[in-house]
Amino acid sequence: MRIWFKAILITVSIAAVILFFDAYWFVDKHKEFYKGQEITLANQATPEAEPIKLLKDSLFVSISSENYSNFALRLSSSYAKARQYDSAASYKELIANRFPNEENWKNAGLMYFKAFKNASGEQEEQQMALKAIACLENVEGISSSEKVKLALANLYYSYEEGIKATRLLQEVLIVDTANQEALYSLGIHFFQSNNFEKATAYLSQLIQVDSTHINGMYYLAIADIKIGNTKEGKMLFEKLKLLEIPAEVKANVDDYLNEIK
Repeated sequence: MRIWFKAILITVSIAAVILFFDAYWFVDKHKEFYKGQEITLANQATPEAEPIKLLKDSLFVSISSENYSNFALRLSSSYAKARQYDSAASYKELIANRFPNEENWKNAGLMYFKAFKNASGEQEEQQMALKAIACLENVEGISSSEKVKLALANLYYSYEEGIKATRLLQEVLIVDTANQEALYSLGIHFFQSNNFEKATAYLSQLIQVDSTHINGMYYLAIADIKIGNTKEGKMLFEKLKLLEIPAEVKANVDDYLNEIK
């Protein structure tokens, strides 16, 4: 009887040990499993990239027009905040293509114009300019949109379509005679075309509006000298030196003043 009892006791003890190690192995394995899951989830939680991917996926499967616009606008805003204006513009263009109206084409075109101004190279600059022009020329109310006219004029000048650009800027000035951007753009256009008489006309108006416009004063002074108004040019250069100007501009001013003494 005692031998039988001892046998049972030994068997139970061995079973308990086996169960203990099995349980330990099971828990340990599951700890490893969940630890692995945590690492995987941590690797997936990439800042910014994951929300962008989610928005793109949502846009792709979106059926509702309202949701489509919202997802595209949020994507555009995210890229604009990251200063990736070309990508930001592309999502505004998606909206304009799907819902073509004046406001949507204007928003897409002006964002492409921003991408054009912030382009990192000549090839990208040309691509953004062409896209901006294509979008802005779809704006039906172009005759009443000052922002569109100013942007298109800038783009047309970059493509040597001076007549179109000049006409748009003059239309802006009919409504807003003190528009500094239009006055400066016209002044520089005629300056670069060696039409210094017209350049002085527009740049003089600009200086009347803003007497501290550094670039306007600089090119007006040179244009004055070119047409023989040396005294006026010298006075402008002297006034310019009293302002806080970049060292390079100051050096150029000094060179001109030394030449006309």
